[in-house]
Order: sequence, then C-alpha cells, then structure tokens
Amino acid sequence: MRIIIYIRNDCVQCHATRRAMESRGLAFEMVNVDQQPDAADTLREQDFASCRW
Repeated sequence: MRIIIYIRNDCVQCHATRRAMESRGLAFEMVNVDQQPDAADTLREQDFASCRW
C-alpha cells in the first residue's frame, strides 16, 4: 500500500499526522502543496475541494 500525505506549511493537523506516521514507523510520501502547486490541482480533481488547497 502506498500512503501519501498532502501537507501545507501552516497546517498543524498535517504535521501532526506526519509525526504520528513517523512514530509508528510507517512508510509514506509527503507532498507539500505550498511547494508543489500542481499537487493542489490533483487534489481538486479527486474531489478534495472542501480543503483549502
């Protein structure tokens, strides 16, 4: 299974999720939508439009 966490620089919950994954030793990819704006478009296409991407 591939786990991808999309984060924003100012998102406290995003960073808490990252820390929780790391503390459990789970492998994941992290995509920062502030640094990769095209990732926000991908999220919108997947109906994550309710988030502030």
